[in-house]
Amino acid sequence: MLSGDINPIHMSDILAVLFGQKGRIAHGFMVLGKAFSTLKVETLDHVAVYLKGPTPHSTEVSVMASQSPSN
Repeated sequence: MLSGDINPIHMSDILAVLFGQKGRIAHGFMVLGKAFSTLKVETLDHVAVYLKGPTPHSTEVSVMASQSPSN
């Protein structure tokens, strides 16, 4: 509800299955929020995010982070 996206694939397991998914799909920003909650970073100058496909709601998210050399 926070995102304003009330697409049935995000809200209901049953409706997500009817739309061809295996179950409810997490919002991309929910996945991003969970990923950032694992990082111990105070400031970020750039963020690149790659979501490879639908993420089932209860999926464990892996995070890889790297730091570019300072200019």
